[in-house]
Amino acid sequence: MAKQSINIGSVANDGTGSPLRTGATVVNSNFDEIYTALGDGSSITLTATPTELNLLSGVTSVVTGSSTTTFTNKTIDFTSNTVSNIPNSALTNSSLTVGADTGLGVISLGSTITFTGGTAINTSFSSDTVTIDLDTSTVATLTGSQTLTNKTISGASNTLSNIANSSLSNSSITVAGDSGSDSVSLGETLTISGGTGVTTTGTSNTMTIAIDNTTVATLADSQTLTNKTIDLTNNTLSATLAELNSAVSDATLVSTSGSQTLTNKSIDASNNTISNITVAMLASGVLDTDLSTVSATDNTLASAKAIKDYIDTSAVGDITSVTAGTGLTGGGTSGAVTLNIDTSTVATLSGIQTLTNKTFDASNNTVSNLTVSMLASGVLDTNLSSVSASDDTLASAKAIKAYVDSISAIGDITSVIAGNGLTGGGNTGDVTLNIGEGTLIDVTADAISVDLSELTTSTSDADGDFFVVVDSANAQKKLTKANIAISGFNNDSGFTSNTGTISGVTAGTGLSGGGSSGSVSLDVSGLTVSEFAAASIQLSSESFVDNDTTLMTAAAIEDRILSKGYTANTGDITAVTAGDGLTGGGTSGAVTLNIGAGNLIDVQADQIDVDLSELTTSTSDADGDFFVVVDSLNAQKKLTKANIAISGFNNDSGFITASTSDTLSNKTISGASNTLSNIGNSSLSNSSITFAGDSVSDAVALGETITISGGQSITTTGGTNTVTVAVTSGSISSTQLASASTLLIKDSTGSTVKTIIGAGV
Repeated sequence: MAKQSINIGSVANDGTGSPLRTGATVVNSNFDEIYTALGDGSSITLTATPTELNLLSGVTSVVTGSSTTTFTNKTIDFTSNTVSNIPNSALTNSSLTVGADTGLGVISLGSTITFTGGTAINTSFSSDTVTIDLDTSTVATLTGSQTLTNKTISGASNTLSNIANSSLSNSSITVAGDSGSDSVSLGETLTISGGTGVTTTGTSNTMTIAIDNTTVATLADSQTLTNKTIDLTNNTLSATLAELNSAVSDATLVSTSGSQTLTNKSIDASNNTISNITVAMLASGVLDTDLSTVSATDNTLASAKAIKDYIDTSAVGDITSVTAGTGLTGGGTSGAVTLNIDTSTVATLSGIQTLTNKTFDASNNTVSNLTVSMLASGVLDTNLSSVSASDDTLASAKAIKAYVDSISAIGDITSVIAGNGLTGGGNTGDVTLNIGEGTLIDVTADAISVDLSELTTSTSDADGDFFVVVDSANAQKKLTKANIAISGFNNDSGFTSNTGTISGVTAGTGLSGGGSSGSVSLDVSGLTVSEFAAASIQLSSESFVDNDTTLMTAAAIEDRILSKGYTANTGDITAVTAGDGLTGGGTSGAVTLNIGAGNLIDVQADQIDVDLSELTTSTSDADGDFFVVVDSLNAQKKLTKANIAISGFNNDSGFITASTSDTLSNKTISGASNTLSNIGNSSLSNSSITFAGDSVSDAVALGETITISGGQSITTTGGTNTVTVAVTSGSISSTQLASASTLLIKDSTGSTVKTIIGAGV
């Protein structure tokens, strides 16, 4: 509604102005609009930010209840505000001047006033009272008990009894063993106990320590050893065979010269001598006594009688002459006839003959010591650049090496398998291995990059247990949030503790979680391909685009693989070498390449992940020289801490700025980090110290001087934060006695133990 005005006419009472009721209606309408705009229609509630109020005419500064303000000419009511850590420099009076008989001392608030007793004076403090009394350890009283020092007591004329150990300079004996020691005081009992294998006895001032030969084996005694191992390399055991057999429970030992029956033993005749074997010793069935029929295998022996009987019963020959045939010499027609091999015609096993036109079957003959020079002419091939069309030549080693060295290596790799962190591979054609992209890993031609823009965005403070930081020496660490000092950030926004207005977080498409109170979390959940942005997904119906900004569907990946024409043909790859960042490789068989896991890099099947949990945990703010950051364009950088504006953080701690003006209520102001000045005594809850004597007391305000004066025979001196009260050294003078009518002698408790009355006592 526009502003309404009351028509007041041209001159007073000319009858042309608005009627009274009409004017009142205009007034009410204008006020209704104001009350509605600035309140709830019935009352005005002015709501504005400090910035908005500063725009009002005449307003230059607004103080909020949560900001930090430097006050000028202000009065703070300490009944509703708490001011703490006020330095002395902020107080009008911040010290006490303490005077003694001689000298003055200025005591600042926070300093300590020390009442030091001089000769024969003790001081103590309790319940706001300083007590000064005589030191009975220095001054001897008539009835008190004191310890005498530097005195000589003659034992000839004095009896000393009941002297406790505590009164002796040396009242104990220290006993030490191989390890450990203990102190035995006079009057105590020193017990020497025998340990394992040791016994002790004591009698007539003598302690005997002996070896217990029932437990410990001695050199001369006879003991039975149980569960012992004796090293025979440096020990000698002597025993009879009977003694050894009685000691062995799982076998029977035999002597080298005795007669024993061995059972189920195998004797190797190659390194043992077996003699005096008789026919009776042969096993049953081994002796063959009839050769008319024998075993089909060579597992029996014939006796001499059986051999003779067999020969005697065989037919007698009727040969009348023996003629040497081809390759033989000798022969005859009577007597013992000898045939000899004609070595000029027949080759012998040991003779040296030249064979001509012979064929050797190497399958059942052994041919050895052949040399290259024995090969027939034309058989040795020394140049493999051209060879015989049939298998009728042999290549020399030199020719084979020269030929192999002159050509590219022919591999026998049949397939390349993608190992952990790799994809691709194959068994024919040009085989490609690709590094599999994983969490925070982007892969492009010739490079692997850590892509922190892939980190899941979290809005939960509980997720921020650690921050990835880099110090000035480029050491990578994970720094706990509680140990990151925000004072190192650039507080460009001047944080305050204003409360936000968000009342609820609702999970949208592809998200779960949310809430309207407390810590709210959103999680990615149930995303489908259709919910991804069109530019972020490559479908099988779309052309392949080589980039790191889109994902491919399974169908698109299959189409891409098939488009490369992969088959099961045998490949001709000769070697796969693991380059930088890879392990494995080989020159034959199924070859595997694996990504080598390193600092912050985890490798698993088909992907590589950046594992920031491997960062060393730091609790030092000095380690946070750099923070790893990603900008809105996903550019990765390391940002110096001093250039991180804390205005971008969630100000959950309610920080305030130093430049605004605020009215503080129920605040605690730390004088350690704030400057408070000119605080008068009237602003302090306690601005004085009350000193009480035996009969009177007085309150000394801050800034005033307290004088501690010594009475008769007492002197006081003041130094740096110290007042010393001392008894005047020397004896009571005759003048002092002459002027005294009564002399009181008191004990250490202040009680009078003797009174002497009279002029001059």
